[in-house]
Amino acid sequence: MRADLGVLLMQSKYLLLRLSFVCLVLAGCGTKKPDSPRYEVEILTPAEAVLEEVMSTPTEFIVDYDNDPTAWDRIPYFFTRYLGVKMPVVEYLGNNSYRIRAPSGSTKYSYNILKTPESTGFRYRVECIPNQSSAKSSLADRNARNLARFIRDGTLELSLLDR
Repeated sequence: MRADLGVLLMQSKYLLLRLSFVCLVLAGCGTKKPDSPRYEVEILTPAEAVLEEVMSTPTEFIVDYDNDPTAWDRIPYFFTRYLGVKMPVVEYLGNNSYRIRAPSGSTKYSYNILKTPESTGFRYRVECIPNQSSAKSSLADRNARNLARFIRDGTLELSLLDR
């Protein structure tokens, strides 16, 4: 009987050990695993995407020397074709620097474009200034960015051009 009791105790210890091991394994399975990476996706309409692209365009940028003649020619084209004003006056500032101010103060907005030489090309700085009380500074900023994008890349979003 003592031998049977000893065997029973040994089996109980092994059973208890196995049961403890199973509990630990199951407890480990119940813990929350780290979340997989989450990505936020913003769905934009085409109009919102274009607005975002225009508003991310800097108003100061460099055009390399090879592309500068094309970029420079876009400026008078913008004023005559899209704003319907006569050819803007180009002011030579010396040291191969130029300024264009157009159109006159009788329009809703006027533009100031400065072109200065850099080691890798020409630096352009584009400003749009509200001239009338109906002109908004936020729309002037958008106009400046839209024109900067047109000068730099040749892409103009007419639907965002406040005239």
